[in-house]
Amino acid sequence: MRVVNIIGRFALRVVVLAVIIYAVTQLVDGIHVVPNPNGTLGTTGTYLWVALLFALVNTIIGPVVRLLSLPFVVLTLGLFLLVVNAALLGITALISDRFSVDGFGPAVLGGADRGFQLDRRADPAAAGPRRLSGSPAQPVPPADVRARRGSGH
Repeated sequence: MRVVNIIGRFALRVVVLAVIIYAVTQLVDGIHVVPNPNGTLGTTGTYLWVALLFALVNTIIGPVVRLLSLPFVVLTLGLFLLVVNAALLGITALISDRFSVDGFGPAVLGGADRGFQLDRRADPAAAGPRRLSGSPAQPVPPADVRARRGSGH
């Protein structure tokens, strides 16, 4: 069941990221997605494919790059993360033949989408209280039931 939740959240993240990539391609000159209307899912499938690639690059390579750049991130009070995200966007463009970034400026603007992307803080599937153990939360009885238990009834 837990694996299904993880896969579901990742799929939701990819879909939202595809919408964000579409918006970024419309707003930022220099970032292009070459749609494949003859593909299985058409143009939508191309955006989903690019979003999946970016999500995988972000998941696999992102933590390593962020860890290695930590001194610069601290020194610039987090602004260096824009450069890190631009680099991850550039790596995605290198992997895909359907996605291109025309320079450092558009990559930085496109990398700023990380702030708008579904993150753990804004993920509705991840919302709610976190438990340290894997055991399910015990339901809390209503106040009147607790009062009766305390009075010996």
